[in-house]
Amino acid sequence: MNLIQLQYFAAVVEEGSISAAARRLHLSQPPLSIQIRNLEDEYGVKLLERGARRSRVTPAGEVLYEYAVRILEMTHAAEDDLESLKAGQQTSLRLGIISSGECPELLQGLADFRRQYPDISFRIFDRNTYELQQDIEKQRIDLAVIRTPFQTGSIESVTLRDGCQIMHDELGIETPVSDLYEEVCAIVRHHYATDILIMPGAREFLEELSEAGIPMVIATSTPLREVRVALEAHDLSHFFKDIVTTEQVGGRDKVFPDVYLEAARRLGTPVGETWVFEDAPFGVRTSKRAGFNVVGLMNDHDGRDERDVQPWCDIYVHSFAELSLSLIEDYAAVPAAQDAPSDAEPLRVLVVDGSPAPSSPALVARLADRADYVVAADKGAETCRAAGVVPDAYCGDRDSVSAADGAWASSEAGRSISFPSEKYATDLSLAIDCARHEAARQRRPLRLTVTCARTGRGLV
Repeated sequence: MNLIQLQYFAAVVEEGSISAAARRLHLSQPPLSIQIRNLEDEYGVKLLERGARRSRVTPAGEVLYEYAVRILEMTHAAEDDLESLKAGQQTSLRLGIISSGECPELLQGLADFRRQYPDISFRIFDRNTYELQQDIEKQRIDLAVIRTPFQTGSIESVTLRDGCQIMHDELGIETPVSDLYEEVCAIVRHHYATDILIMPGAREFLEELSEAGIPMVIATSTPLREVRVALEAHDLSHFFKDIVTTEQVGGRDKVFPDVYLEAARRLGTPVGETWVFEDAPFGVRTSKRAGFNVVGLMNDHDGRDERDVQPWCDIYVHSFAELSLSLIEDYAAVPAAQDAPSDAEPLRVLVVDGSPAPSSPALVARLADRADYVVAADKGAETCRAAGVVPDAYCGDRDSVSAADGAWASSEAGRSISFPSEKYATDLSLAIDCARHEAARQRRPLRLTVTCARTGRGLV
């Protein structure tokens, strides 16, 4: 393996085909194809699946491409540093920036710094937060601009005010700390007021909670003044009883539970009866460990991985548009960490799904007679009504059931749980969750029967 081969391979991956990469590199296709084939032969793995128009990267190719990009970047950085030394300059600073962090103020700041210190140049690396964290730990970059604070290993997160103090004391920025802090905060306020959008479904969900009389408090790492600007820009202030910032709890960020505990205190609700809605993985973990009920919002910017969120939360969604109050109430009723007594009788639950080819009404009626609890999933309400079965719970997004049958199930069922149509999970999986929650509420093991599903009837 050599740098030329890595350069060629990276070009093919980025351009999507041998022919496009050859044009970019000003080569004919045969020598480029030969170098890629030599790489594959050397390591005995297939790096590309070649199609008529495009080349698809294999898993082995994805691994190599990640290393190739880093090796080529470090090679270019070494060449630049050597050229700088040759020209009498000192060195270059390796700066990592998340894509969404490339604001005009930052770029203007870099330009001002370059004019003030002409002997220092910049190498800028565009990464997500997690990649920049690894680059810092392995000393591949000198400084990173990221969004999410964290505290792991050799990296310590600090508050915005403390960060300004460090820039003044240790990095030699002559601007007084208070002025520097105000300058940064002014930039934050500007973007909150003009650029930052409300998350999809958030306003509708806040309205639903507010109409139900649910008190809400914000717990945030953002300074109070800047939070108020964001709320006022979107007319959201009236939804919230109070705002708690990490600065108000001793500057301890969300790696510690202080801000969540103070929010619960101001709400006047016990921790075990309070819900936290959080999109930062470390915040999800912290609040769950502290005993809160947690909704984990999978915000996949910055390279976040669902495996850092889903195992720690009670409800896992990708946006507020997937949430409803009835969904929260169904989860909230489940006793925490209580196993069913060993001598408890199983709770026999029948889930009637909404297959276009449902089971016969007679079969559904017989299955319902043997069940302790019946859950109708969306269009399953039509089958239940035809079979003369009144469900104990009705759940779904009402997108496939007729208006009449949906209204009947909502009024007749003991529990009606609505799900927004913008959701990742299926009606069937959500109905099975409802069955699990009811078994947990009754502290009984679950015996599940599913009918009218596309794959037929099944037992769990």
